[in-house]
Amino acid sequence: MTADPGNARAFLLKGKAQTALGNKEEGLRLVSVGLEIEPGDTEGLRLKGEYAAELGQIEEAETALSRLRTMCAAPCAAANELAQLIDKARDTEKD
Repeated sequence: MTADPGNARAFLLKGKAQTALGNKEEGLRLVSVGLEIEPGDTEGLRLKGEYAAELGQIEEAETALSRLRTMCAAPCAAANELAQLIDKARDTEKD
């Protein structure tokens, strides 16, 4: 990201790529950097919640969901999908 370190979208895309390659922690880190640049990015919030939930970081996922709900007009499919994913991750932790 040396070409344009202020490009939030580039961090989100690189985070998605890292996650697709199996580097979930790095994917979450990159998405979080993108959100530091553009805190209201709804795709970034959804990705952060998704990746955090997949890593068992339920509180971080719920924080992203809360922020997403404030940014996304109801009804918000992305927020509803993220809420379901968090519930599933929470159920998996109990097993």
